[in-house]
Amino acid sequence: MYLFSYKRYGEMQKMETESSRKREECEGLEEAVKKNNQTCQTLENELQDALQEKKHLSLHLFNTSQNTVQYEQVKSEYAQLKETLGAVTQERDSALREKTQLQGKLENLEQVLKVRVWRHTVGNLTLCLLYVYC
Repeated sequence: MYLFSYKRYGEMQKMETESSRKREECEGLEEAVKKNNQTCQTLENELQDALQEKKHLSLHLFNTSQNTVQYEQVKSEYAQLKETLGAVTQERDSALREKTQLQGKLENLEQVLKVRVWRHTVGNLTLCLLYVYC
């Protein structure tokens, strides 16, 4: 019986050692799982942050693209307005020159008219004087 107990005791010792080793291994694996879960959570948080940043940058890029389109439209409109302004300025300058020329002609015509009226008046006076003296 003593032999049987000693054998059993040896087996029990072996099982306890094996159990202790398995427990330590299990605890190590639990710690690794815990660490991996933390790493996974950190990576998920970083992924969410990166997705938010991507969304923000996409919106910023869209707004920048819209601003670029608006800038190009305003730039095109500015060029057209500048061209129109140049044409209108030329028309204005031409109209001012024509006005100056017409004013000069009008002044000349007024002078001619004054001379004719004066001649006509002088002629009539001469006739009147001749009529009175004759």
